[in-house]
Amino acid sequence: MSEPVVDAGLLSSDAPVVNGEDARRAARELYGLDAVATALAGERDANFQLTADSRPRRMVKLINTALDRPRPMVKFTLPAEDRPRWMLKFINPAESLAESNFQDALLRHVARRAPGLPVPRLIEALQPGEGPFCSVDGRPLRVRLVTWLAGTPLHQVTASPMVLNSLGCGLARLDLALAEFHHPAAKRSLLWNSSDPGRVRPYLAGIKEPAQRRLLGDILDRFEERVPLRLAALRHQVIHNDFNPHNVLLNLGASDLGGIIDFGDALYAPLVNELATALAYQVSEGDDVLARMPPFVAGYHQLLPLSDEEIHLLPMLIAARLALSVILTQWRARRYPANRAYILRHMARAWDGVQKLWSLSPDEIAHRLGEARFIK
Repeated sequence: MSEPVVDAGLLSSDAPVVNGEDARRAARELYGLDAVATALAGERDANFQLTADSRPRRMVKLINTALDRPRPMVKFTLPAEDRPRWMLKFINPAESLAESNFQDALLRHVARRAPGLPVPRLIEALQPGEGPFCSVDGRPLRVRLVTWLAGTPLHQVTASPMVLNSLGCGLARLDLALAEFHHPAAKRSLLWNSSDPGRVRPYLAGIKEPAQRRLLGDILDRFEERVPLRLAALRHQVIHNDFNPHNVLLNLGASDLGGIIDFGDALYAPLVNELATALAYQVSEGDDVLARMPPFVAGYHQLLPLSDEEIHLLPMLIAARLALSVILTQWRARRYPANRAYILRHMARAWDGVQKLWSLSPDEIAHRLGEARFIK
């Protein structure tokens, strides 16, 4: 029996099939880069790491780099790991041109407003205009090229309170940079929107475990009863919307924020959703399930002060994000079994986290997070 597809958009569309030779050709034809292409894991798009080849290459205009001007491409004699790298994305055809343009515009905006913020820099194609597009097996696919950010993914380390504070500050810096950013496609319809978790209710039927299905249903019910009207009155703006440990890099010493990647879920939403999404991935495995959250909140609040109402809504928003993760990842894993391991990489932790949080009083959580605003 097939499951309903409720306005699922990109989540119900297959990623484009692209090989390394296609990626090398796109890099050469669209950007003037001779590069070695290595396939990367992905959920909706076909992604490749490009590593500069050792052969002479044409000039390519690198927008928003430190020099901010065209740079001649020279012959490399460095080992591959020390050569310039980029990330090339073949965008899912189900993503509208308006949504793709929204992400491009967002990256350009952040580069202008916060040039020191460690986010990918968009590389402009040699030929200006809509796109760029690359033909793969006779089908035009839109392509995006960005700079590669080196660093240690957050999921590979146990972050100290100092690091968590740095991450909170970094996320606030990003949100401050996005505060004045507007785009007609920012008000996207995404299932990964914690403002409206009830949209995933049709997928609850696919949850096999009755206890799990019942708890997730309780979260959706309580959210719909208590949150929407209060949330609508809060400040809204464009947010990253996916500050998870696979999208956050630490610097080479793993001591503070080294990069924020993957803006594929960005949208216009309540600002507090940004923090709630990030905190959903910081539920502790120890006895104190909230232990990692206060330093993160303190760092964020230091640069972007949180109101009492935002603090009070955080517990339900965190639970909603965890519920979305448990429900949507299981649905997508059933739909795309070949990519099951990648899709379910957060699921076990999300289910453990939502159980632990749901056992606590929302007032207790809000009080603890609210007190973090006064940490110096």
